[in-house]
Amino acid sequence: MIEFAEFEEFRYSEPQWSKLKAVVLDARLDVDQIRRTMEFAASVYLPHRTINRQRRNRDELKVLRKDVENLRARIPGALAVHIKSKNGGPHRFPLPGVDDDLLDATLVYFARLADTLDRQIEKAETRTRRDNARKTERDEFWTSLLVLWCDIGGKPHGLAAARFLIAASKPVGADASINTVLQWLERRKETVSELITEILITEIRSVVGPRR
Repeated sequence: MIEFAEFEEFRYSEPQWSKLKAVVLDARLDVDQIRRTMEFAASVYLPHRTINRQRRNRDELKVLRKDVENLRARIPGALAVHIKSKNGGPHRFPLPGVDDDLLDATLVYFARLADTLDRQIEKAETRTRRDNARKTERDEFWTSLLVLWCDIGGKPHGLAAARFLIAASKPVGADASINTVLQWLERRKETVSELITEILITEIRSVVGPRR
C-alpha cells in the first residue's frame, strides 16, 4: 500500500513564536526580522524528514528483493509450458492467450527491478553506516538556523545559540538536549564560520559588482 505524505508551508504559531522570543530575550537580538526565513528553512526540512522516515530499511528491502526473485522464477512456469528434449534442448510454449514477447519483457522487467532493489539495499546499508539520514537533514536545518542567528548578531556558539536552536527547531521535531546542541555547535564552529564568511563575500560582491 502506497502512503502519501502531505506538505504545506510551515508557520510558527503565535504561542510558539512568543516562547522562542522569550528564550532568546537575554541576547537582545531581533529574531522577528528572520522569522519568515526561519519558516522557509523549516518548510524545506520537513519534507526531507518525512521522506527519510518513509524509506524502507535494509531488512525490508531484502524481503522485497526475495519476493521479486520468487516471482521471477514462478511466472515463466505459470504462463508457459517448458519442455526439454534430448536433442533439441529446452523449448517454451506459451499458454493460450499469452504472448511470447510478453514473457521475454516480463523477465527483463524483473531483472531490472531486482537490480534496482540491489542498489537501494546498498544505499540503505550506507545510510546505516552513516548513522541515519534524518540526522544529516537535521544538521543542515540547524546550520541554516545558525547562519540566520549570526546574521542578526548572534554568536555561532555558546548557550544563547543553543537555546535559540532548540526553541526554533522544537516545533518541527528537530530539537535535542542542551548538551547535545552545545556539542554540535562546538563541532560546527569552524564550518559555520566559513559558511558565514562565504555569504558575506557573496553579499559584498553583489553590491560592489564584479572586478574589472
